[in-house]
Amino acid sequence: MWETVLLVLTLQTTEAAASGFSCDFQALDGAQKGISMTFNDRPSLKDQPGLYRVEVHMDGHDALLATAQPITTTDERDALVLARPNGAVMTVGVREDGQAAMSLRHTAAGEPETWIGTCRGYEGPLQRWLAS
Repeated sequence: MWETVLLVLTLQTTEAAASGFSCDFQALDGAQKGISMTFNDRPSLKDQPGLYRVEVHMDGHDALLATAQPITTTDERDALVLARPNGAVMTVGVREDGQAAMSLRHTAAGEPETWIGTCRGYEGPLQRWLAS
């Protein structure tokens, strides 16, 4: 019984503290339009240190389920968000200064498109992701 009470309290606390951020990416060529994304926490009991569940909304479309984790191969303090919608692969790297890069491949073996952008409100989620 106490386990249930603690679980409910934990989920309510996590939900209340959950926050999101947004990024805008400009197209690299003039023929395409920019992309706006919103990233929201999606806490899960399966979360583990260094791997967090997030929900990504791209230009107001349905949510993509993704994971976020620290990038350990750079000297910067940055994190990577990875989503795999319908066979495509989308990665977004966010640096501590709010600069971001998105890579989008329409198939797992396809040629990536790269978009450069800036993020707002990223400080809280990024610190949580990098804390582990």
